[in-house]
Amino acid sequence: MMNVNIMKLIIDPYESGKETFAHQMARFWNYKEKTLKLLNTSSNFVFDLKENNSERILRISHQTERTLELVQAELDFILYLDSQKIPVAKPIPSNNGKNVEQLQTEHGTFNGVVFEKIPGDYIDLEDMEEWQMKDWGKMMARMHNLSLSYTAHPERRRRFFNEDIDHWKKWIPETEIRFKTKIDELKIWVKKLAENENQFGLIHYDMSYDNFIWSGKELSIIDFDDSAYYPFEADIAFAIDEIQTMKNGTGERIFDAFIEGYLSQRKLRDTWKQEMEQFFVLENFLKYARMRRAYNNVQFENLLPWSEEMYKRHMVWFTKKEIKLDALLTKKKN
Repeated sequence: MMNVNIMKLIIDPYESGKETFAHQMARFWNYKEKTLKLLNTSSNFVFDLKENNSERILRISHQTERTLELVQAELDFILYLDSQKIPVAKPIPSNNGKNVEQLQTEHGTFNGVVFEKIPGDYIDLEDMEEWQMKDWGKMMARMHNLSLSYTAHPERRRRFFNEDIDHWKKWIPETEIRFKTKIDELKIWVKKLAENENQFGLIHYDMSYDNFIWSGKELSIIDFDDSAYYPFEADIAFAIDEIQTMKNGTGERIFDAFIEGYLSQRKLRDTWKQEMEQFFVLENFLKYARMRRAYNNVQFENLLPWSEEMYKRHMVWFTKKEIKLDALLTKKKN
């Protein structure tokens, strides 16, 4: 999730019906006026728009959230996967022939990318059929196989696991040093796993069910903006994290089908189940760190209804998450 102060820069005027930086960014493409529609905000602002007669997706990030080099490196990987017949949402060049446009504002620099809009539907976990769960696993394994052969641009690349972990850990306050210590322990553990070059590479790192689109029996992948270099088990753990809380055996059914599909395309190390459990733990701590960053230096006066409601919801989330993280620390000691 992006910093809430940055989020307010676009959403507050958008909610008030005013022109925003997003409208200015959209004009780098052949954007049809009044077709810009906010879809969601997380680590980016994501909008629907029309370019000529085609539906597109506009994604905007602040330079402090995603640097130009990180965005370009993400697009490099997407275009590589496309060249290898992986169905992805490709970037659409702007009127200037650029895949990434930058907008300078009084509040800093924004990076904008327009992607083709993949036709099809999102399918909730509970509604997925077994063959879809298997195809999900197969697709991830295919991407991991291709990652082993991928060479990043010599002047830009995505973060390695140690850089990624350190980037988020620094936002945890010193009063919660116990959480930082645990993250450091896990980073050392990940480093050992990464020594196996056949199980390490550039991963999507957010290939959950809501980041692919189904068109009939075809599966397309979107949203590579969290991609980073990690052991491949990290990709699996993040993708299926949500199934852990599912009841009536639904989570186990999805997990088994997903893994069956994955193993049909590539092997995992013998200890992959133990690694998965540890990555679930690491992701819990990193989610907390990301949320800490989102609320760093945020002023809570004069909140609009959308941000006031979000703030109240997240304060409850912080309390529950801290309890869960302390329970994970205690579990290790026992």
